[in-house]
Amino acid sequence: QDGGAVVKALQRQVADLQAELAMHDAMAGRQAGQVTYGPYTPQQREMLKEQVAAFLAPGAADDSIEPIELLSLRHVREVLLCVKSMYRARVAGLPPPGS
Repeated sequence: QDGGAVVKALQRQVADLQAELAMHDAMAGRQAGQVTYGPYTPQQREMLKEQVAAFLAPGAADDSIEPIELLSLRHVREVLLCVKSMYRARVAGLPPPGS
C-alpha cells in the first residue's frame, strides 16, 4: 500500500474509534464533553491542578480520592502529570499553588 492509502485507513480507523467512544459514553450516561480523550486545554489543566491540590491538602481524608473522579485513561495521565509537576515545584522550593 502507498503512504496516502495507509494514512486514509488510519484516519478512518481513528474516526470509527472516536464514534465508538462517543456511543460508549452515551450508553454509560455521560454527557457530551464530560470526558476528554484529547489533549487537555490550559483551563482544564488549571481546574485539575485545583482538584489535585485539594486532594493533597492536609486534612483531606486518607481513604478517599475525592475530589478527583477518574474518568478516562487520558484523565489519569493528566492527574499524574499534574502531581508530578506539583511535586517537582515543591522539591524546588516553590510555594504550593494557590498560596
